[in-house]
Amino acid sequence: MDEFQDIKLKWKLIENSNNNDLFENPKKEYKHKLKEYEEGFVLSFDEKHRDKVMEKYIPHVLSTSEAIKARNRTLKIHSMQSGPWKQSDLTHPASFDSPALDPDLKKAIIDDLDRFLRRKTLYKKVGKPWKRGYLLYGPPGTGKSSLIATMAKYLKFDVYDLDLIKLSVF
Repeated sequence: MDEFQDIKLKWKLIENSNNNDLFENPKKEYKHKLKEYEEGFVLSFDEKHRDKVMEKYIPHVLSTSEAIKARNRTLKIHSMQSGPWKQSDLTHPASFDSPALDPDLKKAIIDDLDRFLRRKTLYKKVGKPWKRGYLLYGPPGTGKSSLIATMAKYLKFDVYDLDLIKLSVF
């Protein structure tokens, strides 16, 4: 059972499409359509709310589902040293909450990332690829990889690690 803007909605799980008891009184025209599916959900509600359910509730359910999937998604690091891509979970503990970054620099990076996320449709509208690059340099151990992991976790993006030295044809 669900309620959305004072509309009562009922979800029913279909586990086997050959089951004729999917509804108390299923309409004949729907019976054959449901048999095409092994499993799924059937949503029922008062017909007078059809427009509101189709235009507002269904998009709400879909966007909520996508947000939950994105929040629960395990980020990956994809590496290509030599040969095919290999992937593993991105489990680096770094985050913008750690005090290792200058507060002003941290704010500038977060503001830049937020601006980048907000402009996705603008990039598409003007026909430009939606991408953002950073050039990080410094000796080993200064936090370059940690910053990349932190940014990836903040954006909820996977990381692609490509060793250009090993791929060089020079």
